[in-house]
Formats: sequence, C-alpha cells, structure tokens
Amino acid sequence: MRTWGTIAVVLATLSLAFPAQAKKSDSRNHPLRVLKSRYQNDQSRGESGSARGNLTVWLQNAVGVPVDGIELEVELYNDRRRKVETLKKTVGSMAAGKKKVLTFRWDIVAEDVVKPKIFILYNARGNQKARFEDNSGNGN
Repeated sequence: MRTWGTIAVVLATLSLAFPAQAKKSDSRNHPLRVLKSRYQNDQSRGESGSARGNLTVWLQNAVGVPVDGIELEVELYNDRRRKVETLKKTVGSMAAGKKKVLTFRWDIVAEDVVKPKIFILYNARGNQKARFEDNSGNGN
C-alpha cells in the first residue's frame, strides 16, 4: 500500500512540474498574419445594458504564394468569460504579400463584452482548413 502512495505523490509532483501544453497553434507557423487589430467598445450604453462595439483587423498574406479559403472568426466573451457571440467574415483568397482590412461590428443586448478573440482559417492542404488564434498581442 505504501508503494501506491509514493507513486501517487511522484505523479502529482510531475504533473505540477510539467504542466500539459494547450494545443494552440503558433501563429508564426502560418502564412497569414494579423498586422494590427483595434477594439473599440461603446461606453455610452445607457441603461439598456447592450454592448456595442467594433473590431478592425489588418490582415496580411506574409508568404510568396496565394492563400485561398480565408475566413475570420471573432468570438465575443462577456466579463464572466462566457462566449456570447461568434462573428464570421469570408475573405476568399489573397495574393502574395497583399493586405486586407476587415471591420466587425456588434450590438448585443444585456451583455458586457470584453476584448474579443480572433481566429483565422484558411485552406492548408487542398480544401482542409487550418485554424489558429491570433496571439500576436495586437489591439487595444
């Protein structure tokens, strides 16, 4: 019995020493890059309790070949970290080195929205979609 206790302590110690890595794709390994993003939340909501705001995203194809099947998703979360809305825009394809500016607008009743998360999708292998989160730290 004492052996099992020792094993349990060792496993608990190892799990704390080497935390599991979340499966997040590094945005530097993808052909698309968010150059800049600007988030604005309307502070003059009044008593209606609605959240109005917008997010402008400057996107660039950073490689020397065209990329197709590009889509952007913006997930809006409230102050309790609950997802309240997902906004999507289809970009289509972008030639090598091209830039595109996209603006997302929202008006959500009875929610406070904190800084949104940006996800980029594109055709990686044929029509197989690759999806990654912009973690560049851009934005306000």
